[in-house]
Amino acid sequence: MKRPHEEPPPLAPRSATFPWRVVGEAGRGASGVVLEATGPQRAALKVALAPGATQWLAREADVLARVGRLWGPRTLDAGRMPEGAPHAGAPYLALEWVDGRALSAAADPEERERLAAIVAHGVGGALEELHAVGVTHGDVKPANI
Repeated sequence: MKRPHEEPPPLAPRSATFPWRVVGEAGRGASGVVLEATGPQRAALKVALAPGATQWLAREADVLARVGRLWGPRTLDAGRMPEGAPHAGAPYLALEWVDGRALSAAADPEERERLAAIVAHGVGGALEELHAVGVTHGDVKPANI
């Protein structure tokens, strides 16, 4: 089994062509940007922009492959953003799009409490599975759930 400190494998393209059409920016963080895209299906394109972010993106792809579909989105594609696309040349990881809403959007306080318990149970299960394969998340916060 791979250890957390080992170098992840490089991101290998899963398709010869770029099958995505970027429709907007879904989020931005310290290491890169998440773009909403359509193509064979709706996707989140995580684009590495910061120095060192390519290794982080490759590691994320490796972790998602090891933990399976129960706790994370399915990996659809990987490669480099093509000429003419936003952030051309930057490495990307295409993940299945997961719709959701903020827990605070629940109108009823009792509903929020019930949903919070369900979400906490799920997050605990996900962290347990990550830890079982030697991975610590490092950025557990409401925006990442």
